[in-house]
Amino acid sequence: MKFLYFSNGVEDAAAFPVSALTSIDAGNDVVDIYFDTNMTNEASVNKVVVACAADKSAEVAKEIALAAAGGGSIHNGLIVVRDDVAGTGLAGITGVTSISIDYATS
Repeated sequence: MKFLYFSNGVEDAAAFPVSALTSIDAGNDVVDIYFDTNMTNEASVNKVVVACAADKSAEVAKEIALAAAGGGSIHNGLIVVRDDVAGTGLAGITGVTSISIDYATS
């Protein structure tokens, strides 16, 4: 199983299975990446927002899609989309703006 990994701080990171990727939305120098929550609540969403250089959001969205499809830098099933701490990730991404995980508590 492949995972997409995001980190914007020493203790702020998340990895999502590629199979949960539902859409990638590029616009206005950011890219919104959505993942299935496997919940029945339609308002539930897992979302990561990454920043990119001016006028590069469409290119970044394509890089993420290519990496998820099998291209890009993959090591042991982990695709580092962006790691702000290490300063590594896919081309064109300048940072992780936010990581939002919506989950239900019992």
